[in-house]
Amino acid sequence: MADAVTIQLSGDISLNGEVTDRVQQTDSVTTLNLRLANYDGALLNLTLLTQPDNTYRISGRIIHPQSGDILLLKQENNRYFLVKESRKFLMTE
Repeated sequence: MADAVTIQLSGDISLNGEVTDRVQQTDSVTTLNLRLANYDGALLNLTLLTQPDNTYRISGRIIHPQSGDILLLKQENNRYFLVKESRKFLMTE
């Protein structure tokens, strides 16, 4: 059974789903894949980077197989936000 996850964004907006994969790439890099139940099964990919001061930097993206767009998680001034971009410019790992 996968772990259920709720990520509260702002106000009453949240991402609800389950962890489908968790990979500890190095001591300071962890990647999570989540299937989002409240966004028609879209995939949320998060990479958590542990900084030397034990804070985190997070990168991520939301991809839905039936959409031509992706949402990229961006950080600016210690705040995170989602930016919509065309999926045709996405390079997969």
